[in-house]
Amino acid sequence: LVSVWMRCLEENMDIPPTEGTVELDISKRCLETGVDYPDGIIETVTDVISTRECVRMCVKDEKCELVVVLPMSRVCFLKDKSHGPRTAFSRYAEQGSVSITMKCWRDLVRRREEDEDGTEEEEESYRDDERR
Repeated sequence: LVSVWMRCLEENMDIPPTEGTVELDISKRCLETGVDYPDGIIETVTDVISTRECVRMCVKDEKCELVVVLPMSRVCFLKDKSHGPRTAFSRYAEQGSVSITMKCWRDLVRRREEDEDGTEEEEESYRDDERR
C-alpha cells in the first residue's frame, strides 16, 4: 500500500482511500513521502484521520515546525526546531512516513490566497486552517 501511495505522489495522482489509514488530503507539493526528520517530537497524536488534522494541530502550536505522519498506523508526530536533518533512513521513513513542513504549508496557503483563479470556498478553507 505504501508503494501505491508513493507511486501516486510521484505521478501527481490522487491517493486511493484505504480503510483504517490516514487520508492524505494536503497538496502533494507539501508532502514528502518516505521522509523523516528524526527527534524533536513535542507531541504524539494517535488515531488521526487526515494529514490536514495533523497540520491543524501543528499550526496551533507556535513551537511546531513540521509534522511526520505514519499513515498505516494513524499516528502523527508534531516536531519542533530541534528535529534532525531530513532522512529517508529511519524507522519512520521505512514505515512510509509522510512529512509536511509548516514553511511549505504557509507558502501554499499564501499562494492560494493570492491566486485569483481559486474559488472563494477553497480560499476560506485554507484561511481557516492557517487561523487554527
